[in-house]
Amino acid sequence: MSAGGNDVHSLPSLDLEETRIYYQNNLGFTIDLVDDGYLIASRETMSIKFYLTEDERLPLKTTCTICSEKIDLLYEEYVTRKILGLSKVNAYEMKAVREFFIKDPHENLLRFKIKPNLE
Repeated sequence: MSAGGNDVHSLPSLDLEETRIYYQNNLGFTIDLVDDGYLIASRETMSIKFYLTEDERLPLKTTCTICSEKIDLLYEEYVTRKILGLSKVNAYEMKAVREFFIKDPHENLLRFKIKPNLE
């Protein structure tokens, strides 16, 4: 995993192999760990931990916010990759925030937003 990145988010997965394939092949994440009932995927400063569940309702209720300084490049990459469930970019001028959303195959909602400038 990348040091100094975002907190590791924890999301449910109904099938860890399907999750691994989707995040690796579609979203460009590296798989850092696959263990009994767990999977950790990362990309640059973004990390997500998945745990296996049989409760199909959990992913429908789960959202995580992933911050990146390269939000525009990431969005363009996902447009080029034709990622299903990719939203348009929402921009809020007053707060200098840009964000977009993706639903993964299990219906977890991923919110990607620009990393805030703390200077």
